[in-house]
Order: sequence, then C-alpha cells, then structure tokens
Amino acid sequence: MAGIHCGFNRHHWKGTYRTNSNHSLPLSSRASLCSQQIFTDLNSMENSTMHLPLFASSKLLISSLVALLVGATLCAVDSKDLKKLKEGQCEGCDLKFAQLQGRELLGVNLFEANLQKANLVGSKLAGARLLSANLVDAKLREASLIHAQLVGADLEGADLDHADLFEANLEIANLQWANLAGASLENANLGLANLYKANLQGADLRGANLTGAMLGEANLSNANLEGARLMVVNLSRANLKGANLKGAKIHDAIFSGADLTDVEMADAQICRTRMPAGNIVHRDC
Repeated sequence: MAGIHCGFNRHHWKGTYRTNSNHSLPLSSRASLCSQQIFTDLNSMENSTMHLPLFASSKLLISSLVALLVGATLCAVDSKDLKKLKEGQCEGCDLKFAQLQGRELLGVNLFEANLQKANLVGSKLAGARLLSANLVDAKLREASLIHAQLVGADLEGADLDHADLFEANLEIANLQWANLAGASLENANLGLANLYKANLQGADLRGANLTGAMLGEANLSNANLEGARLMVVNLSRANLKGANLKGAKIHDAIFSGADLTDVEMADAQICRTRMPAGNIVHRDC
C-alpha cells in the first residue's frame, strides 16, 4: 500500500491520510485503501496482548464505521490542499466533502476548486474568488458571500438558504435546483445564470441583474425583485405569487404559465413581454 497511510490510533481513534503518488485516485479507491489498512490495524490490535474488549466484541462493526468516516472525510481532502486553503491560495484544490463550516475564508482564491458536497454552513467567504468552482450539492446555509466572485460556478442543488450574496457576481453560474430561500441577492449579478427550478422563496433580489437568466419553474413566491432587471429572462411556469416587482425593468421576458397572483408591478417597465395568458405587452416600449 505504498504511498498511502491510514493510521488507526488505539487511544484516540485518530485516522490520518497522506499520499505521494496516489493523490489523484478517485475517492472510492482512496476510501477502499484506507478501509483495508484499518482492517489490518484492527487485526493486529486484536492479536496483541493489549486488552480491548470493545474491539474484540465489535471489530467488524467498528471497522466498517471507521472506514466509512475515514473514507468520506479524512481521505477526501489532501493535506496540501488544506494548507493552500489556509494560505488563501487554493486554485484548483480538491476539497470535496470538506468540513469547513463556520470557517473564515475572506478573499480566498478557490478558482476552479472542487467543493462538491462541502460543508460551508455559516462560513465567511466575503470577496472570495470562486470562479468556475464546483459547488454541486454544497452546504452554504447562512454563509457570507458578499462581493464573492462566482462567475461560471456550478451550484446545482446547493443549499444557500438565507446566505448573504449581496453584490455577488453569479454571471453564467449554474443554480438549477439550488435552494436560495430567504437569501440576500441585493444588487447581485445573475446575468445568464441557470436558475431552473431554483427555490428563491422570500429572497431579496432588489436591484439584481437577471438579464438572460433561466428561471423556468423557479419558486419566487414572496420574493422582493424591486428595481431588478428582468431583460430577456425566461420565467415560464415560475411561481411569483406575492412577489414584489415594483420598478422592475421587464423587457422581452417570458411569463408563459407563470403564477402572478398578488404580484405588485407598480412602476414596472414592461415591454415586449409575453404574459401568462399568452398575450404580449408593449406598454412601455
């Protein structure tokens, strides 16, 4: 098992992972290697003179649980990448499954980093560079992403419930199926973003740029879109019930099949826009 070590400490249940040539192995392979090493360690411990009633009675269960934990967390993150993250320069780092909740990562460079399924709940990422980063299914609830650069980032299925994305740049980002309920997106740039079936219930989108965005079947109920730019935006079958569109610029938009019940559109500029019933409104052209 050259190049990989997954130690199991008798006293502290402490797993460690280091790699020389195998750092590019897929997670499943790394987890398997760690699991094999842990079984070897446990067998050695059982045959030693040390009295270990817990392991003697539940070796299989414990080894399986530890292998799962080590494979999913410790083996997932290279120590070199964690060091780069601490230094604020983690371009292209592999942080899949990383446990980074509550961490202060202000201005960190995570260009093209892999943060798939990472736990960033409550993390402080203001000004972070996350361009083209992989944040699929990442946990970002209540995270601070003020002024963050997320151009081209993949946030499909990510949980951004009540996250702060004030003036964040999410241009051409993939946010389909993402949860942005109650999120702050005031003055954010969502131009050409994919928000298909995203949950934006109660989100603050005042002054946001949604030009060219895909919002088909998105949930925007009770969202605040006052002064937002909705140019060439697709809102087909979207739920806008109770949304605030005061002063919004709505040009060349599509609302086919959308629910506009109790929507506030006072002072909104509407031009060449297809309404739910199929009619096109040219009122402010």
